[in-house]
Amino acid sequence: MVVAYSLIKAESGKDYRIFAEVKRKKEVKEVALTYGAFDLIAKIEVESPEELDTFIFNVLRKIPEVKETMTLITSRIEAGAGT
Repeated sequence: MVVAYSLIKAESGKDYRIFAEVKRKKEVKEVALTYGAFDLIAKIEVESPEELDTFIFNVLRKIPEVKETMTLITSRIEAGAGT
């Protein structure tokens, strides 16, 4: 299982439309509007790095109003391990 968070920049005034579209995708487990440099954050869960590539390049970035994405892949190390 690959878990990633994608930060999304939207065209001005299109954040709610992108939110609704992203929320419908089966790979997206959570989505929220945000303040700051990015307009939305989406939690993505897929089975492999290849599936993540496909989702980011062929689904998320193909939404016309998405201007930019930054995707962060989570580590398999659990918080608190080693302490």
